[in-house]
Amino acid sequence: MATNILQAFLFLGLLTYSAAIECDTNPCTPDQVCYQETPAATKICLDSGFRPGNCSHNVIYCHDQARCVDSEDKLSFTCNCVVDAISGDGFKDGSGCRLPFKPCTSDKDCPQYGFCNSDTDVCECSPGFQGDGFTCVDINECEVVPSKCDANAICFNEPGGFQCRCDISRNYVGDGFTCRLFCHSHDDCDWPRAECNANNNCECIPGYTGDGRTCTDVDECLTGAATDCSVNATCVNTDGAYDCVCNNGYDGDGKKCEALPRKCEEVPRARNNRYYLIDPDFTGPANAFMVQCMYLGYGNWATLVIPKGNFPIAAPQIDAPLEIKYEPKPADIQALVNNSAFCSQKFSFSCSPGFSLFPGTTWTDVNGNTHSNWGSTVDGM
Repeated sequence: MATNILQAFLFLGLLTYSAAIECDTNPCTPDQVCYQETPAATKICLDSGFRPGNCSHNVIYCHDQARCVDSEDKLSFTCNCVVDAISGDGFKDGSGCRLPFKPCTSDKDCPQYGFCNSDTDVCECSPGFQGDGFTCVDINECEVVPSKCDANAICFNEPGGFQCRCDISRNYVGDGFTCRLFCHSHDDCDWPRAECNANNNCECIPGYTGDGRTCTDVDECLTGAATDCSVNATCVNTDGAYDCVCNNGYDGDGKKCEALPRKCEEVPRARNNRYYLIDPDFTGPANAFMVQCMYLGYGNWATLVIPKGNFPIAAPQIDAPLEIKYEPKPADIQALVNNSAFCSQKFSFSCSPGFSLFPGTTWTDVNGNTHSNWGSTVDGM
């Protein structure tokens, strides 16, 4: 009778009995486990994961997230974790069942810094914390990229949150999410590119961009801000501003550019012996220059190049024939020819009465050759 009671307790799991000695001559296969309730009892070979008994004892043995399954002969059973489980053997005295979430009925079922979501009955981590619901750890917002704080603020991490404080050591003030440079005078800013305004903020002046502590030039020509330049002008960026410069062949203030005449005959309403700006090659590389237009009668004009001051004229390089009547010093004539190497040169001249060409005077033709003979005149004559 006592043996039967002992066996009953063993069967119910209320007592444990080591069968290691009795099963020392294990007749089971490698994937089976040997069980023997008493030294005199018959040895039982069970499949791995099974225990003797049946599912009437699943409350005692199986984890609350496991389901009991009897063997075919009803002499053994196993505990299988639910399909959502990610690990565990299903037994209470084993590794149990680990779910990807922690079920709960109240916040008491959840870990520190966690709470029970009443809609799903699953533990979740509180804002500012992260984890799987079994464990919740603080999120270090100060290590998040990009930073939640202003670039001129210092981040301080706290459990479940953080603080942003403007770097007052560098004269920045604000709420930490937006910091501004506090100034007392223009000298506290990037003067003269920035000014200290009425609100004690350093502010870049128009034409510059930055935080007021450092301001850089805005290239209006690249940003498209220079919308007032003429279509016949080029935008030229300057420090803090820009200029509109009329292209070759045009004249004006850059915002309004008008086409230049190529010769005196093209000057609108030209008057005799007046000075006009012309550009013989129009939009070519040569710059425009000032000439004197002399009316010869019958619709014909003569173009005279005027030297500036006492300096020899540097005639422009042009790619169109230009007839010039010129009566300056011989040195001016030489400068005119020498600076016209790319022009089609056809020269004829005569000295005024009582004057002759200076000895040693030369000129250079379109091929770069130097000559001492000018037209029908020879040196020294």
